[in-house]
Amino acid sequence: MLVHLAISNFVHVDELALDFERGACAFTGETGAGKSLVLEALKAALGQRIGSDVIRSGAALALVEATFHSDDPRISAWRELHGIDELDGAVDPTGAAGGATELAAGAGSPGKRSSVVLSREISDRGNRCRVDGRLVTAGALRDLGDLLVESCSQHDQVLLARPAQQLEALDAFAGATAVRAEFDTAYQRLAQARADLARAEDEAGRRARERDFWVFQVAEIDQARLGPLDEPERLADEARVLSHAGALRQAAEAAHAMLAEDVRTALGQAARRIRTASGDDDRLSGPAGRLAEAEALIDDAVNDLRHYAESVEENGERLAEIEARRDLLSRTLRKYGPTVAEALALRDRLATELAAAGAGERLISALNETVRTARQDLVRVAAELSAARRAAARDLEAALGTQLSELAMGNARLEVRLTPSEGDPGASGSESVEFLFAPNPGEPGRPLGKIASGGELSRLMLALKVAMIDAAPVGTLVFDEVDAGVSGSAAQRVARKLADLAGRHQLLLVTHLPAIAAVADHHVRLAKQVETGRTRLVASVLSHDERVRELAHLMSGEGGSAAAAGAAAELLERASEFKGA
Repeated sequence: MLVHLAISNFVHVDELALDFERGACAFTGETGAGKSLVLEALKAALGQRIGSDVIRSGAALALVEATFHSDDPRISAWRELHGIDELDGAVDPTGAAGGATELAAGAGSPGKRSSVVLSREISDRGNRCRVDGRLVTAGALRDLGDLLVESCSQHDQVLLARPAQQLEALDAFAGATAVRAEFDTAYQRLAQARADLARAEDEAGRRARERDFWVFQVAEIDQARLGPLDEPERLADEARVLSHAGALRQAAEAAHAMLAEDVRTALGQAARRIRTASGDDDRLSGPAGRLAEAEALIDDAVNDLRHYAESVEENGERLAEIEARRDLLSRTLRKYGPTVAEALALRDRLATELAAAGAGERLISALNETVRTARQDLVRVAAELSAARRAAARDLEAALGTQLSELAMGNARLEVRLTPSEGDPGASGSESVEFLFAPNPGEPGRPLGKIASGGELSRLMLALKVAMIDAAPVGTLVFDEVDAGVSGSAAQRVARKLADLAGRHQLLLVTHLPAIAAVADHHVRLAKQVETGRTRLVASVLSHDERVRELAHLMSGEGGSAAAAGAAAELLERASEFKGA
């Protein structure tokens, strides 16, 4: 249960701290006084979505901290999942939102129990969520909050008219949360398997459409028998030589003849003369040496030219062969190159695609098996969920019948209609659900959203919450103005039901009805005050006499009337009698 709530810089709240006890705590006040603000702050601490617009003007951030005592084993499981050690003993409420004004919504010490502290820091830069001082995600905080508090508001009444919300309510009542989670997982697994299969089939289709072309391309590249990477350049060089073989041989032979007959003879004579003369003048030694070197070089050149002329021969056959090869390479590289390296790389890629085409067929076969297995699992879990829903539908009808009778709607009938869907289970199972409501005997049931009045919806929501809480209990229940449209004897019945519920759970009630406020064990009045030009929310825990005046004000709008005060006192006395009964 909630034992302490501290709020700082939240909308009209500057600093506020409230202590809570078991039983019901009523929040009342003028319309627009901010009664729901305390509950909105609590929701923020529980991880519900909140924007930075709740930060009080002029403040850097808003802070909400809620302390709970709970022996629910699910809390321990949550702690273990998130690695947060358990705290034992009472928590000092003055540690929250330092400096907050403390108000006791019920006397007494929390005692030594398992405690958990949820806090939310809200700023323009984002939110920081903590549990017992440890940072957690908003999602983790929300999961923990769902275990601690169950809320009901006028918005929930609107949602109750929607089939999707009705289905969630039925699943919760059936205690099928785990089965529904297993179903959701199975549905997602099947959807993912089908998506994977569709992608694989699309890819296989693309490969199938292109496979013949890839085979043709690989064959054409292979037929070219691409070899050394520089083959085109080498063939070009050889073709150029063969094309000019006659002229090249003639040039080599002519140069050989000239060097061998004229230059070589003249150079030899000149070298001998200078070599002889150098004996008389050392200055001729240099020229003599260079002439000797020139003579040796000429001899090498003559020999090389002779060998070259002998090696070069005209070969039309070889030239034709080279030109044919060059033509094949040119055509191949024009399509797949432009270089041999690039053509070979393309061939490897195409071969990989062809290999993948075969693997794709195997993948499709495996994915078909995955889809088949996933579908079997989904159908199996959907059948379990459907069985739980069918059993729960009848139990829920009976439970709601009992609750509605106690809420002055004994002649009303609510039918939970399940309609099987065709084909495979959908995102919510193998059936749709619709609550059909017949407020009067002899009338057929009609969709809840089309027939129920505001007051009937309020009592239906309360009846449903009572039935669901008994099926999956939480420590703290929040009712935010769910008494809309309820008055007279119906209001008294609702008040008695809430009083009975407060005997088993902690209730936080925002209400306008004196009958409901009267059955609360604790009463807090909320009002706005303007101080130094700023509006702030002020909370006051009411004594018995103050409660009489507040209830009188709710009844007549005038707290000073003796008749109203007498009626309020009588209302409190009757509430005390049937709570003690």
